[in-house]
Amino acid sequence: MSRLVAVVVLASCIGATGGDAIESGPNYHPTRDRILVAPVLALATPVRGSTDDAVPNIAASCTGGGTAGTWSGRVYRFVAPRSATYAFAVRAEFPAVVEVAMTREGPQENRGLVCGGKAVHVTLRGGEIYSVTIDGEMQATGAYELVATVDESATARIRAEDAAVTGALVDRAAPLALGRTFGTYASVAAGPRPACGGLGSGTVYTLDVATAGTLALHAVTQFPAAIELRDRRGASLGCARGDFEVALALRVEPGAYVVVIDTTALSPALFDPLHGYPIAVATPGAGVRGAFTLDTVVTP
Repeated sequence: MSRLVAVVVLASCIGATGGDAIESGPNYHPTRDRILVAPVLALATPVRGSTDDAVPNIAASCTGGGTAGTWSGRVYRFVAPRSATYAFAVRAEFPAVVEVAMTREGPQENRGLVCGGKAVHVTLRGGEIYSVTIDGEMQATGAYELVATVDESATARIRAEDAAVTGALVDRAAPLALGRTFGTYASVAAGPRPACGGLGSGTVYTLDVATAGTLALHAVTQFPAAIELRDRRGASLGCARGDFEVALALRVEPGAYVVVIDTTALSPALFDPLHGYPIAVATPGAGVRGAFTLDTVVTP
């Protein structure tokens, strides 16, 4: 699977304190090699600049105007600390536009993700490289301030666990029996998130342990997974993650527990490989569905 690089473009030019102006050639977005040397945009750290001294051939795709040779923009490099929904917001004295795009190695590298004015919200893969550029509607220019933050709103695709969502899932959860269980997973926005990197689960089991012993959980999944054991109050007792196989073993006392299976990766379906723009998927949250087998054993 080729490495993904995403780009945030704010069309207009940045001043001496802003990001470098980078000529992209005959495309809206700068090429991958240019992104890798662009100035860094750190999370929750505003950058300021001006687009008055624009350089040709960089533009956001939603500016509504401009012709080749007059498009211009400054590019920043942003590395997502983790898979999450992010907000890129700009304050400006002109009608500014923000665009997030991704690139892949090889031909037709440039891929737009989202483009809009004042603020855009987009779900990004953790550890991937993103670039940020500022542009103006109909070639408008001026001073601006740009900041990237984690989107913690109630509408973010990836967001914090909601106790009410988790409680409802636990209330209707199926009991987990010893032996092998065949199940299906579907991600849920604001669902339970295992402490070792879960993105929001809709797959929860209850487990009653009659005697003290070592509980071993072993799952084989169709998706990168995490498995977590919780007490009935929701406290994490242990968590493990793996690509398509994950195992967790820990000592337990008699009592009632909750087992959560979750994904640790965003669905590729969130990113249209043909046109680059996010496509709607029926599954919320990380957009992941898949089957799994779960073996549950308790030994004295």
